[in-house]
Amino acid sequence: MSTKYNEEAEDLMFELFDEDDFTKVISFVDKYGCDFVDRDGRNLLMNFIVEGKSTFAIELIKQYKMNGLNLDLQDDSGWTALHFAAQENSPEIIELLAGSKANLNIQEENGRTPLFIAIFNRNDKSAITLLENGADITVNNNYGVSPMSLVTKKVKKWINENLITNSKPTE
Repeated sequence: MSTKYNEEAEDLMFELFDEDDFTKVISFVDKYGCDFVDRDGRNLLMNFIVEGKSTFAIELIKQYKMNGLNLDLQDDSGWTALHFAAQENSPEIIELLAGSKANLNIQEENGRTPLFIAIFNRNDKSAITLLENGADITVNNNYGVSPMSLVTKKVKKWINENLITNSKPTE
């Protein structure tokens, strides 16, 4: 099964965004593979996240993470499913991706990590979920800016309560 761009398959993939029947997704994956990409280099998982089909995204991860679904696949701009989940404020998808060993600190073409995206978009729940799963708040983008420099009050409070407080030496 090829992940090369195919206009006919792309049209079929886009039709899946209006579906309520996951068996049609399974049929598509059987024919084209779970990492078939559209013209922007995005696979089904990325597109389900962007289209707000979180139930399908979660089911796709559960069914295919051990059967060829590349959780760290990067689109033409270097974005992964985790970047899109952070942008769309989908902490449940982030939790599942993190538990499935997706790279939490992967950088897109401008050096932004999923945590940077979550904090930049003020998606506190997603940012905290990434931090709880080990995302690095100190990774600089290509311009020397880290997620730490963008944090909101809610995230700062969580960092103070969970990272700084817990890292103090005990006597």
